Amino acid sequence: MMALHVHSGFILVAVIISLSVQSGACLSCVRCFSYHEPRCYKGDLAPKPCSTNQTHCVKYEAKHKDMPSDFVNRDCYRGDDVKPHCTVQKHDGKNIQVCSDFCDYDGCNSAPTTHCSGAFIALLASLITSSPYLFNYVHR
Repeated sequence: MMALHVHSGFILVAVIISLSVQSGACLSCVRCFSYHEPRCYKGDLAPKPCSTNQTHCVKYEAKHKDMPSDFVNRDCYRGDDVKPHCTVQKHDGKNIQVCSDFCDYDGCNSAPTTHCSGAFIALLASLITSSPYLFNYVHR
């Protein structure tokens, strides 16, 4: 009976690890522009596939004290400069601060969330599967 519990524990760990690994060759990012899609501000939209040469997701956010509302643009990105940064750009004679934030896993440019690493999920799964109380195993 114990062998069955250990075997099912290993299967559970393998399933959780495989689910935590990105699959496919194509990154998916939230792709929207707040002028056309107001939900883009919060980023609570489903990610859409990027082209195969795009390696990162990006969120651009523009701010100006005299603008009635800021804008947000979320999209796929291909390039070498993937460090978060802000620049000041002129638009209609006004200085607008545009900040860029980059990431490299599916849906990462959506609303802020906690992202668990595969190692953390595997550790958590092994702790759960080794618990005798969760698998009705009683030491005698």
